This record gives sequence, structure tokens and C-alpha cells, in this order.
Amino acid sequence: MTHVTRPGLVGSHVRHDVKHHLAPYDASQLVVVHDRWVLDAARTAADVAREHPLAHGVVAFDSALRLGVTRGALEAAVEPHMRCWPHVKRVRVALDLAAVGADNPGETLARLLVSELGFGRPEAQFGLTDGLRTVFCDLRIGRHVFEFDGRLKYHRVEDGGVALVSADDVVWREKQRQDFICGFKLGMSRIVWDDLWGTRREQALVRMRREVTDTVARFGSATDDLTPFRARVSRPGQDPHRAA
Repeated sequence: MTHVTRPGLVGSHVRHDVKHHLAPYDASQLVVVHDRWVLDAARTAADVAREHPLAHGVVAFDSALRLGVTRGALEAAVEPHMRCWPHVKRVRVALDLAAVGADNPGETLARLLVSELGFGRPEAQFGLTDGLRTVFCDLRIGRHVFEFDGRLKYHRVEDGGVALVSADDVVWREKQRQDFICGFKLGMSRIVWDDLWGTRREQALVRMRREVTDTVARFGSATDDLTPFRARVSRPGQDPHRAA
């Protein structure tokens, strides 16, 4: 479905698979993409959050942050313009849950899943280095890290994936990477797409609670000893074997 926003009072209707939104916007929110005027990333993310369920909005806001949009710009797209608009409360919640660090929608959804465990908000892109190798884990709570795995990383580029080496080499490098991370006395949970939906979601939550509890029993939850090994680079480019 195509969405078209027109200035006017708040409201919408669908005609011929085109949803027309009557919603005010500022000229400053307009940008040109492929010779067409469209709303900028901040306003578009806010509109997605208002139009769709919560997770969609968090993914949209994370995407905007990944594109370089500041949190201040996202907040300005919501307040005061949408203060009394339908579903604005959901927009505010989605923006509060948004965070820098998700490299793709899967990592955003994995962060929301991990947040449901009840152990607090996870840290994204937790970096570790021994001076020779630097890795970044998708998410961390205490001494437990979480990695989101998509199947594309096991398929070569010519087969529609992202791997530049064979699947065997991908798995071997992944094992070495996990051994490196767990060598810092950290536990690890792995998350795949199926864990994000339906009955598998509840099963994944049960499994990960068990895994986190085991990590705490073995290593505790304090992380002061990791301070000398924390990587300070903001993005994961230093780790060529990081899961895609």
C-alpha cells in the first residue's frame, strides 16, 4: 500500500490501495528522493510508529538513528506536532525504546525480546578487545551477551547471501569468535528469526531466562573486571567475523 500525506486536519482514508493521510507537516520536513518530495526520515519514522504496532515503530526509529538522525530530531518530529494525534502515546513509547546500535531490524526485534526478560534494558554493541582482536556483541545484560543470527550470513553473495567464504568457514570463524567472547567469563544466548514470533517467542524467553540465570550462578553479574578490555570504538567494523 502506498501512503500519501497531505496537509489538512488529522484523518485518513484508503482509495485504490493508496492511503491518504490528512496531517500537517512543516516545509522543513520535506526532502527530495528520486525527484519526488517525501517526508524526511524523522517524520516518516514517527508516522510509521503511529500507523503500525509498537515493534514497527521501534524498528523505524532505530533505522532513522542508524541513518544518522539525532534523537533530538526524532523528538522534534513528535512534539509538539503530534501532541493530540491518534496513537501518539504509542509513538512516544516506541521512541523511548529506540536505541543506537541495531544494525538491522532483526537486532531491534531481538533487543525488544531481551527486554522482556525482566533484567533491565540491554546494552547494544558491547565491545571487547584483548589488544589483538576486537569484537562487538549485539546485546549485553550483566555478564551475559545475546547474538542475533540470520541465515544470510551462511550463504555466499552469489547465492543471495552476504558471506564471502564458504558456510564451513563462516561456522568455524563463528565458533572461534564465541570462544573468544566466552573466554572473558561471559554467557551467551543466540536468537534467530523464529524466536521472535508466536509460541517460539515464549519458548525463547524461557530458554534465555534459564541461560542468564546459569551465567549469574557461574560468573555473577558484576563487570568491573571487564573494564580494561572494553572496546571504545562506536561501530563494529573492526570485527570482520561479526554475525550479520
